[in-house]
Amino acid sequence: MASSRRSRSEEITLAQFLENCKTSGEKAIPEDDPVMEYAEKVGITNEMLAVAWAEFKAAYLPTSKRYKDWRQTFRNAVRRNWYKLWFLAEGQVAAWTTAGEQARRAAA
Repeated sequence: MASSRRSRSEEITLAQFLENCKTSGEKAIPEDDPVMEYAEKVGITNEMLAVAWAEFKAAYLPTSKRYKDWRQTFRNAVRRNWYKLWFLAEGQVAAWTTAGEQARRAAA
């Protein structure tokens, strides 16, 4: 039971994570984060990652959802295309879906 309480106390909201990043001078998603290498490997553009981050923040900032590792949660969102922002076709880079184009325009 004590370990469960200890684990919960290490979990923070996205707002707290972003505030911690700001205080420490870190980027929320640094340029050397594994999500960048993954995106490049599969053909997801930097713009798509930026829109995915905007959607991720829009989904989680207003909530009290808590995670220990928000960067890993974002990596999961990208790898699993949680927001259905892009699609991949054989031999091509990722392209916007209708939902992705809508999110891209909203993020602009």
